[in-house]
Amino acid sequence: MRSAAPGSRLTPKDVKAITAGIADLPFRTRPTWDDVRGVALAVTRRAYSRQALSGHDDILDAYNAKVSEYRRFRDQGVAPRPVEIDDDPREARIRRLEADKAELEAKVVELDTRVMLHIANAIRLGISTREIERPTEKPWKGATDVKKAKPRAVR
Repeated sequence: MRSAAPGSRLTPKDVKAITAGIADLPFRTRPTWDDVRGVALAVTRRAYSRQALSGHDDILDAYNAKVSEYRRFRDQGVAPRPVEIDDDPREARIRRLEADKAELEAKVVELDTRVMLHIANAIRLGISTREIERPTEKPWKGATDVKKAKPRAVR
């Protein structure tokens, strides 16, 4: 089973974005390949395996650098650099998801208004709500259900 669609290779732009995402991971916790896969999913919206990601030297180097940064912090207890909340990729993803949610809520309101307009017009034209709620008939169904005659045997 493939984790990414066939033919979906990482572009140099994707690799660069993934390495930047790896650099933005917090240094206080040990980075794992699942974290790297999460960064790749956030960047490309496709899931890649660890082997596919580690096959790129830039991604592998960024991961190794992040692991050594974590080890320095673990051994010395000194923070190598301050991390701002805005640098957290999870916060950026939350902001994107909230924007998507607001957009979808606006679409729901628009569609709800449209349905109410259709119902109001139907009632105005004398169509009852019982007729509106009745399932639609399929006029094309009879055309496809015609049985074909069996072909004759050729002698």
